[in-house]
Amino acid sequence: MAEPEDDDLDLQPADAGALFRAEMWATNTVLGYWRHMLAVVVTGLLIFLFYGQYITYVQRTQRGMTAEIAKLESELPTSVEVLARAKSFGIDAGEDGELEKVADDLVTHAEGCWGASRAEALLKAAEIYRTLDNTEKRRNALSQAVDGAEGVMAFAAQGALANLELELGEHDEAVTRLRDLKRSQDGFLAQQAALDLGLALEQIGRSDEAVQVYDEFLSEWPESPKLSEVQERRKRVSG
Repeated sequence: MAEPEDDDLDLQPADAGALFRAEMWATNTVLGYWRHMLAVVVTGLLIFLFYGQYITYVQRTQRGMTAEIAKLESELPTSVEVLARAKSFGIDAGEDGELEKVADDLVTHAEGCWGASRAEALLKAAEIYRTLDNTEKRRNALSQAVDGAEGVMAFAAQGALANLELELGEHDEAVTRLRDLKRSQDGFLAQQAALDLGLALEQIGRSDEAVQVYDEFLSEWPESPKLSEVQERRKRVSG
């Protein structure tokens, strides 16, 4: 009787494919770390939620601060912007004591404010003090406005303080402030700071430095919409 032939077929388990192994790894990872992954997702959602609430709070608070500034300003016979012009033309702009009280109230209000609203209140107060020729309070309000202000408000505060220094004959301080302002700004604000610096140098008789500022402007911003104005200024100063 013939013996059965040996079966040479060796059945081995097939190697798992790359895709299958990747699926198994992903499954094991999810099953092993799902709590951590869920925590990350929940944390992200909470951060997004709280950030949105914070932005809403900031906007609502700033609106409230600005509304209070408008309320204080409404006690003036005219707006702060036209107050100085009114007094210059002899138009009744209210009693000096009443104007100063509004300015003082604006400074007090600014103590409880922050951000743009704080700077706005102090700048308006400084303008009222300028109308009243109260240099000490004007300088104090502007100095406070400079601290913590950003962007356009910081530019306005620094520029107003430089103007005060020019009025008081503190020329070196004003020029230094305007040079620093030009270096610290970008785009339109940097260009405006350069124009203010050049004009200040003209006013105090430092024409050579003014020409240098205008030359730097023409070199740095050859496509500026202020180009023709700067060229006219340079021609005027250089003679």
